[in-house]
Amino acid sequence: MRAIRLILPAALLLMTMACQKNGPDEPFLENNDICLKVNGKVVHQYDPVFWQLGFSEDLRQFRVHNDNMSEYFIFTCASLPAQEGDEVKADLKWTDSSGIQTRSALPFRLEKKEGSRYWLWNRSKKIGVCLMKL
Repeated sequence: MRAIRLILPAALLLMTMACQKNGPDEPFLENNDICLKVNGKVVHQYDPVFWQLGFSEDLRQFRVHNDNMSEYFIFTCASLPAQEGDEVKADLKWTDSSGIQTRSALPFRLEKKEGSRYWLWNRSKKIGVCLMKL
């Protein structure tokens, strides 16, 4: 009986942890803003007045940056995703308060696609990008 009292709470804790959501949050998927989100925080958000968008089909690269390139993120895919559920490997480079961050060969899943907009999510690093193909 004593063992059951110890095992039951541990089992419930494990079940709770296993059920936690590892996908993107709903506001990310409902928002049309082109942005980079890391660990639940928006790192960069495109502002059409002060920012620019770039896209290269040949390089499979999306670029979002301010006018003087002091703030940016660059997303380069091994292949362009075609439909929701597709997984692609991508390199991501961005600026933040501590300098330039880079992540290589991260797997991203295309969570949503509407027209030329893509919402991609990396589950392990909790990174979301909303991009637009020009």
